[in-house]
Amino acid sequence: MADNVTTIGERLEEARSRKGISIREAAEATKVRGDYLLQMESNSFEINLPEVYVRGFLKIYSNFLRLDTKKIVEDYEAMRAGNRRQHRLGTQKREEHSSPASEASPQPTRVSFGRMDLGEGSEQGEPPLAPHGYAINERKLSEDLLPYLRPALLISAIAVGIILIGLLVSSIWGGSKPEINPELANSAKVSTQPSMRPLTLIANNAVTVWVIRKSDNTRVFEGTLTPGETRNVDVDGPVEVRYSNGDSLQVERDGQRLRMSTSAGGRSIIQ
Repeated sequence: MADNVTTIGERLEEARSRKGISIREAAEATKVRGDYLLQMESNSFEINLPEVYVRGFLKIYSNFLRLDTKKIVEDYEAMRAGNRRQHRLGTQKREEHSSPASEASPQPTRVSFGRMDLGEGSEQGEPPLAPHGYAINERKLSEDLLPYLRPALLISAIAVGIILIGLLVSSIWGGSKPEINPELANSAKVSTQPSMRPLTLIANNAVTVWVIRKSDNTRVFEGTLTPGETRNVDVDGPVEVRYSNGDSLQVERDGQRLRMSTSAGGRSIIQ
C-alpha cells in the first residue's frame, strides 16, 4: 500500500514483517526498548520522553528497517502539527459552547477617558454609566488622581536625570582613558580567546547523538550515526553529550577515548 494512504505505524510494522524479525530482535538490534517500538508501530507516539528522544528513536528504527527516514520524520512532524491544530479547534469550540449567549443580557456601557461612549438611549451631556450603574464624573476622577500622579512624575524625572548624568560622566572619563602599553593590551586580549578542542564521535552501532556546549547551552551537533561512522565536532570548553544508546557510542577528546556513563539512553559531561 502506498505511503500516502498508510500511517507511520503501519509502514513500520509492514517493513518489520517483511524482514521476518520479532519486536524483541528489533529491540536488541536498535537498542531501543521493545515497548517503545510497539507504540510506534501502533502509531502512538505519546511516549513519556522528551520530544527529541522520540524523534531520535523513530529515525533509528526507520533506518534499521531500510525505510525513507526523511519521509518518515516529515510525516511525523505533519501529524504532530495536525494534532495540535485539532486540539486548538476543539478547545475553541468548547469555549464557544460554554459561553453565555450575549443576546440574553444587555452589554455594559463602555467608558474610556479619551473618548466617551454613551449607552443606547442616553442623552448628550449626561455622565456615562460604569458597569455597576454608578455615574462617572471624569473631571472629578482626574482631580482625585492628580495628587498621586505628581510625585510619581517627579520621581521619574529625577531618575531619568541621574541616568543621563551618569552616561555623560562615563563618556567623559571613560572615553579618554589612555592605554599604558597597547601592545601588551592586545596580546592579553588574544590570549583570552577560547581555543577550539575538537570532539570525535565514534559509533559502534546505530546511535542518535546531541552535543550541547555548556557555556551558552547551544546545540552544536544533532544526528544519527551509522555503525562504524566517525564524526568530528569543532567545539570549545565543556560539553554535554546526549545519546540514545551509551553502549553504541565512544567520544575522543585531547587524545583520550571515553565511554559513556550509561548503557542505555542518557547524557555525559565532557570537560
